[in-house]
Amino acid sequence: MGIFGKLFNKEKEKKSEISTQEKSIIQKVNVYGSQNDLDPILKRKLNCDLYPGEVYLIWWADGRSAKYELPRYFSYEFGINTDNSLKRLLQKNLLSYASPYASLKNLKVQELKSILIEQGLNNKGIKSELIQEIIKNIPENIVGKYINEPVYAVTPEGNDILTEYSYIIYGHNQGTHDGCVNVVSMMKYHDKLPKYLKNEDITWRILNDAFNEHSIKRKYGMLRNVICSQAEFLKKEKRFLDSLSDWILALTLDLSGLGNAPTVIDSGKETYPYRGATCADVMVIPYIFDEINEIIKNENFEMGEYNLAYEHAWKIYSGFFDRGLLDKLMNYEVIKIGLSGSLSSIQKFYKDDIYIKQ
Repeated sequence: MGIFGKLFNKEKEKKSEISTQEKSIIQKVNVYGSQNDLDPILKRKLNCDLYPGEVYLIWWADGRSAKYELPRYFSYEFGINTDNSLKRLLQKNLLSYASPYASLKNLKVQELKSILIEQGLNNKGIKSELIQEIIKNIPENIVGKYINEPVYAVTPEGNDILTEYSYIIYGHNQGTHDGCVNVVSMMKYHDKLPKYLKNEDITWRILNDAFNEHSIKRKYGMLRNVICSQAEFLKKEKRFLDSLSDWILALTLDLSGLGNAPTVIDSGKETYPYRGATCADVMVIPYIFDEINEIIKNENFEMGEYNLAYEHAWKIYSGFFDRGLLDKLMNYEVIKIGLSGSLSSIQKFYKDDIYIKQ
């Protein structure tokens, strides 16, 4: 149970299906593909004579079968032709084919057991134990006869590349849902920031800059997404009280009725006039209540810690943003009701209909 009542069952993430447009992308033409909307930074070679997508391909290929179907995102996100790039990586000795012993991890448990049975050896145990039994008792040249599919392995030179350009791997693997943190933004910020900064430091700088930009432009819907990304980042960093505060701030924006201000070009200058908060821009979405309840439960936070996080969130909200539909106490009560699971009861706090996702 959370502080205010029952916790929601967190919905399982659904894998998004590949769109028809994505399926139509064909990996042809040259090494960086044919997509004209790619950021130019992805089409330029790095100092290591590789394209950014090829650096990520080194990381991705390690330990995978050479017959494994390559993801389409190498074409539409990185703009590389994977067939050509894999040949380049092998020629440059950044990737190689793994030894028979190293390839054993790609075999299924039943395949490993079959090898041991055929060799008259003990075939009991979990996968790692079966592999060790094979390595201990069967010469590698014999093991090689059981490996039907070659497996890629990163060479020492390839590992040096991965270390030097780790921010590219991080940008793709740890990219945020709002789109602020990705390979392109990590590369651009890495180039202009001190080299001693960690990838996590760069990520926080990107998110903070996006926060400030959307605040100034009154793009509250986009700002809310950035705040959610900050909350997720802080949770990964195990800064749970700060994460809790950001989830509350994001939820406060959802409940405020503040939406994106329209951009108007006035005499060559961009302005962002705001019409004020409306019920039409209120969103009541379960997953943020879930996130708050999850942190409270897992970290055994008491009411005092929750209130501290709420006060911090409201201080930022009232200091940076326009006035919303709810005051401090009313917002507190609405969140309290939502955390107890009574989402439909939130409607009574608003004079017009609001969006409540059930």
